[in-house]
Amino acid sequence: MNNMFRKIFIWMGLALAIQVSAQSQSEVEVKTLTLPEVIDLAHEQSLMALMSRHQFRSSYWEFRSHQASTRPELTLEG
Repeated sequence: MNNMFRKIFIWMGLALAIQVSAQSQSEVEVKTLTLPEVIDLAHEQSLMALMSRHQFRSSYWEFRSHQASTRPELTLEG
């Protein structure tokens, strides 16, 4: 009896997996891209572009910190 439930459970799991797989394949949207769009997308998503963006942000905040440290300070004691 236990063996029968196990077989039913396995078959139901397989049927569910097949159904989910078929649904995900039917929901795939195909988008046609032109060559310039592909090149732009590659530039935006490339590793070098990502590294450049992070380097730019890092340099920007380093500069802002430098600017803040060179401003005059006022200390009040009372």
